[in-house]
Amino acid sequence: LELGTGRTPLLQAAALDLDTATVRSVSASWAKGRGVSLDGVVQLSFQLAHRRLTGGLSSTYEACSTQSFSHGRTEVIRPVTRESAALLQRLEEGDADAAAL
Repeated sequence: LELGTGRTPLLQAAALDLDTATVRSVSASWAKGRGVSLDGVVQLSFQLAHRRLTGGLSSTYEACSTQSFSHGRTEVIRPVTRESAALLQRLEEGDADAAAL
């Protein structure tokens, strides 16, 4: 969908194709037991899905709150890094294990 097509956001949303999957083997306790954040696992799954759909990676932003710090506000982080790209490459090649996380 491109901006400026004249379609309303509701029509654009109706044109989206969405599919979901439930992965019961990954949970907060699974991630904690491996010393990784569940959010990080979810971000990597988004990156892996995007890579498999498009053949590449795109720069993305993830909002994060810093309100618990003095003068905190909403900031953004960039979850796509050289390290995450390298891990995705290893996952695609079947060469990643729990230690790669």
